[in-house]
Amino acid sequence: DADPSLPTTACSLFRGERDPRFGAVERERMAAVTRHLSRALGVTFRLRDAELGVAAAHGALDGLDHGTALLDAEGGVVFANRAADAILRAKRGLELAGRAGGSRARLTASEPASAESLRRGIEALTMRDRTLPSHFIDSVLIEGSAGHAPLLVQLAPLGDNRSSRGLPRDAVAIAFVIDAERTPMLDPGVLRQIYQFTVAEARVAQALVTRGGIARVAAATNVAESTIRSHLKSMFAKTGATSQGDLIRMLMLAASGTAGRKPKASP
Repeated sequence: DADPSLPTTACSLFRGERDPRFGAVERERMAAVTRHLSRALGVTFRLRDAELGVAAAHGALDGLDHGTALLDAEGGVVFANRAADAILRAKRGLELAGRAGGSRARLTASEPASAESLRRGIEALTMRDRTLPSHFIDSVLIEGSAGHAPLLVQLAPLGDNRSSRGLPRDAVAIAFVIDAERTPMLDPGVLRQIYQFTVAEARVAQALVTRGGIARVAAATNVAESTIRSHLKSMFAKTGATSQGDLIRMLMLAASGTAGRKPKASP
């Protein structure tokens, strides 16, 4: 009887004209062999489809402008696209830490506070309840090194159907790295519309994203540090941000086209 779970398989054997015809015993043996061949072909086809799916998924991720990495349950990097690899090689503040026992290198930061924030974010992500809806659960600001602008790492779970989308089975989370140096310039009009920033505050916002730190912003805008602090105080009130890092995170999201206003606490 035909097994619907197996692919249709045909196997033809021939004897010479002078040889006797195949009998019932030979036909029974061939039927048994054909079933094994069919199963082997089915496994081969599934492996081929899985490999093609993974290749397609990796190709799609490589086409993204933002750095993108797939993470396993231990926070190890399963795959990093070209943009992420370039950021890691440039030592911009984000790096890979080796692990003992042949485990994958894990994503971390060179600055201790950023590294701890990233570790907590990845740990929370990989240990979360999988019955909850998938969404971004954390955004971690990575301090830029050697005068570079900061990086923003967004973390999200992949869900249980990742294999059907061509993603590796051991990849449980995805990290998007938003690079302030490659992020489009903040549109002052958009900032005024979203956050009601003044023209001066919009200039400070752009410098804060690309430069980072009050002293660097003051030097870039040729404005006194005391004035920058005054602008920041006003910007905190308008956005609901509670720190410079929180404000930079919100501004980088706005520049990358995922703007969102942080809800203020009810009085």
